[in-house]
Amino acid sequence: MAAKTVLAAVAVLAAVTAAVKAAAVTTTESDVVVVDDPEALDAVDDVVAVDDDDAAMAMFGRPLERWRPPLGEPECRMHRLGHLNSVLGVTADSPVQRPLLELDLALARASGQGCSVLDGAAAKLVMPRVKLRLYYGLGENDNVAAPVGSASSLVSDPHFNRNRCLAVYAFGYTSFPNNIYTRDAITALVQANQYNVLLVDWSAATNFSYELSVDLIDHVASAVAQDLKGMLDDGASLCFVSGHSLGGQMTGYISRHLKALGDTVPCVIALDPAAPLFEGKYYGCAQRLARGDADRVIVLHSDICGLGSLISQGDADFYPNSGYHGQPGCPGDHYDRLGTPIGSCSHVRAVSIFAAAVRNGMAFPARRCDSWEDFNEGFCDDDGDGDSPVLFFPQCSQRISGSFFMNTTGSVPLQSTNPPAG
Repeated sequence: MAAKTVLAAVAVLAAVTAAVKAAAVTTTESDVVVVDDPEALDAVDDVVAVDDDDAAMAMFGRPLERWRPPLGEPECRMHRLGHLNSVLGVTADSPVQRPLLELDLALARASGQGCSVLDGAAAKLVMPRVKLRLYYGLGENDNVAAPVGSASSLVSDPHFNRNRCLAVYAFGYTSFPNNIYTRDAITALVQANQYNVLLVDWSAATNFSYELSVDLIDHVASAVAQDLKGMLDDGASLCFVSGHSLGGQMTGYISRHLKALGDTVPCVIALDPAAPLFEGKYYGCAQRLARGDADRVIVLHSDICGLGSLISQGDADFYPNSGYHGQPGCPGDHYDRLGTPIGSCSHVRAVSIFAAAVRNGMAFPARRCDSWEDFNEGFCDDDGDGDSPVLFFPQCSQRISGSFFMNTTGSVPLQSTNPPAG
């Protein structure tokens, strides 16, 4: 009987997997979506290949070159699984895992349960282990932790300074508090001596399959928003909520939940917010960050056509070195012959720029421009004020909007090579 049950389960899995694969795109050199408008991609059911300006204008209302990566990089190619190959490079270690991941996505989509049918059970397991950490020093252990849902009590901790506002940071998929890039961001914020630095430690939820971690964002963000609400009601003030990759997408969730509780996040700083499942075929199982989620939404793009979103999601979107995969100082980042991005150096570069900007607010002047091409050609003054440089950080105090471009160095000290802000 057990053998028959197993065989039946395998047969069901095989049938559903076949159906999923039939609906998906086989990634070949010709069977891809090429440099498309992401908003249009979300509604596309069939494979679209745009390879000339006339087709691009007819479909997206803009010339193709506006979406091509600069510096001779391969065209940005996204298959209909919404960057799923990039995710599978992290999460799928065997041929068995890909159909299981696709099956979970397909079942969740069919049942309207987000990105995974397992998130409810997983949330019960992981939420007691998700914490908010209040950092008061530069050491790895210089923090006080409290479980989310009861972390509003941190305002009563002796290390909480009521004369400082809250700066919240959330790391991304597979990361953790002592990850080198998380440590860089937290250390910079602590060294600024301006903030009560809170880390959303959701490492208990970031080591599952990717689609399940995406679904757990909402559970984590809801609890964090409740804690922030309690702190605000107890007299604390909030400067900004920031995050990288999945943590960058989480900033939107936290903001929306806090808004539902009657408060507003004054500023979101999203560092290369994650692309997989937030755009492409499976867009809709997760809600991506958008302008309007907070009073001001600032986005830094560093891995477009890689793991980072190419969608303009903020009131102001910053694009260092075009914002595309293959940042200066990331020689290992490249595309394979199918256009799949290899390497994550460009993705984490956003965190390094953020930390450097916190340490030196004058380090990253950028210019508002319509496109990277116009920026390089010096055509950035179409509205009469594009010639005035704007600093990436601290930009939460500025009412700015549009796309901002800058060239940066590729090694420490990271800084913009644009003319300084006047």
